[in-house]
Amino acid sequence: RLNILLVGLDDSRVRNYGTMTSTDTMMVASINTRTGDMVLVQVPRNMARTPFPEGSALASAYPNGFYDGYNPDDPNYMANAIWSNVPAEHPELFKNSDYKNADALKLGLEGAIGLKLDYFVALDIDGLVGLINAMNGVRLNVNERIPIAGSSGKRPTGYIEPGPNQHLDGYHAMWYARSRSASTDFDRMGRQSCVVKAVIDQANPQTMLTRYEAIAKASSQAV
Repeated sequence: RLNILLVGLDDSRVRNYGTMTSTDTMMVASINTRTGDMVLVQVPRNMARTPFPEGSALASAYPNGFYDGYNPDDPNYMANAIWSNVPAEHPELFKNSDYKNADALKLGLEGAIGLKLDYFVALDIDGLVGLINAMNGVRLNVNERIPIAGSSGKRPTGYIEPGPNQHLDGYHAMWYARSRSASTDFDRMGRQSCVVKAVIDQANPQTMLTRYEAIAKASSQAV
């Protein structure tokens, strides 16, 4: 099997979080290299006390998991903060790393789900929008009304209405995947799986050939 970490970063040109970026989407694609069959394993962004692999340097640095020892609800020690905070807290452990943020998160998720992670792919918000637009959108079944934007007391700016086999551009597919207004993180994780499956199913030879230039350009800027 080939195990690839898929990461969605909560950064964009408008947000410009820089080193404070967190990984709001974390999935492991476990692929059978003989048949092509794939399983997606999703990790909640607010998973606490993420363990690192036994015997690793990070397990020694965090013997009780990714935890400050005081407050298990501290957002600085949730799974989505490993990407930014672990290399910042222990730079000495990443001197030989070619991508320290990803290496930290790969080790954390290896400890949590027990799979050796071979590679990673990361997209930020702009990258997801650009890639789906380059594919000329994706088709999704929208099972409930999805608010666009709107959270922390702010009203949504619009809605994605329910309906089967809807054609969504990058902007609306992004909000289908990311919307948290009137839903839970677990609802959102389910929709994110739907988006990934839709992209995979629709990235067929015809789409890849007819949209190759746009997809290549979007991918080089986003991945």
